[in-house]
Amino acid sequence: MDLINNSNYNIILGSSSTRRKELLEMTGISFQVNSIPVNEDFPEHLKAKEMTEHIVKNKATPFKKIVEINQIIILVDTLV
Repeated sequence: MDLINNSNYNIILGSSSTRRKELLEMTGISFQVNSIPVNEDFPEHLKAKEMTEHIVKNKATPFKKIVEINQIIILVDTLV
């Protein structure tokens, strides 16, 4: 992952999940963790895929105010 690690981009994992952190560490990509707590409630009428999309959009909102041009923010959500 030298191409990514030697780029001008800073990778930010926007999650406090230890599993997601572990998975990203396995790639060899250098990154930082910055988790901003958000409400993960969703409307009951949403289907599974729509639920995760709704939550990820909620997670992205606070990052829109602080993201810098050279940053890549990784936001994910899973449905169990």
